[in-house]
Amino acid sequence: MKINKYKNIEDIEEQWKKCFNGNNCFTSFQSYEWNFYLQKKFKYFKNKVGRIVKGSKEVVFFLFTDNRDTIIAPLIISNSEKKVYIFGQQDMSDYLSFIFPNTVSGQFIHKVIVYLKNTYNEYCFCIDRVNESNKKMIEGCLLANPSEKVLKNCVKIPIIDDLINVINSDSRRYFNQARKRLITDNLSLQFSFENRKINSCDLRILLDHYNQRRINKFNISKLRSKIQHAKQFVFAKLGFEEDMVTLFIAKRCRTYLFRCIINGQLAAYIIGAIYMDTLYVLRISINDSLSEYRPGVLLIVESVKHVFDQEKEIKYLDFSRGDESYKLNYGGVIHHNYYFEF
Repeated sequence: MKINKYKNIEDIEEQWKKCFNGNNCFTSFQSYEWNFYLQKKFKYFKNKVGRIVKGSKEVVFFLFTDNRDTIIAPLIISNSEKKVYIFGQQDMSDYLSFIFPNTVSGQFIHKVIVYLKNTYNEYCFCIDRVNESNKKMIEGCLLANPSEKVLKNCVKIPIIDDLINVINSDSRRYFNQARKRLITDNLSLQFSFENRKINSCDLRILLDHYNQRRINKFNISKLRSKIQHAKQFVFAKLGFEEDMVTLFIAKRCRTYLFRCIINGQLAAYIIGAIYMDTLYVLRISINDSLSEYRPGVLLIVESVKHVFDQEKEIKYLDFSRGDESYKLNYGGVIHHNYYFEF
């Protein structure tokens, strides 16, 4: 087995893309583009607070080759915690994995884990957010005899015809009440479903919408939030975004953007990226001032209807980690992420 170690993801772009493309056990979070911007964000923060936490964390990319097979192990080495993570675990990557082609065996993954355990033998090795669909990664982890294994819930909504008549009666009542309330209050309702590059004007609107949601949800100082998100927008244009989702969508040629508009106001939106047969929800944001009309609920139901009618290649709307009621009440089904500790 040949082993190489790199500090920059750009050095293994060709190998990464070759391993990733067409592998049906992966998600959008394993794409080269997502991880490229993730490292940019990591470098930005490291430079920003480097004098405080200098050397506490580093990113390394191990490249293992054995005959014709390749495995990339993207890692975060946390010297202060004495822990090793898969790159993305401490950020917004909802699913994690080594990167490898379909031909790789669970035994080869096991061999890589054993090597990394021995290399960082004084560190706790944590492999989190391995989805149940990633059977080879799970096999490799189990062969390495983890000291701890935990299952965590995730939710995805199957794309089916006439979702509103399939969901439970309470959820259907809430949906119908929201529709009736809009009519009673004489408010217009529109939906927009697009798959395109998000321009700077729309990006600004989406950022402001999400910012306000964060202010309301976490009770952050308005002044502080405005400064923070102004910085985010500037850094997105420069390529050093602090918010991973904004950076990712700002650079993509095409992004799924679903919007609910009530009386001319943006009431809710969903941003997603597709891989294979699944649309992965990167962000959902709701205008709290219009919450009585349940715009998130309306948008989820109408989005599933639109995808069923117009986007035949998409089979699931994946809301990833967590089993919140708004996911389950509207047709969501539970699947699992694995956490392994060595």
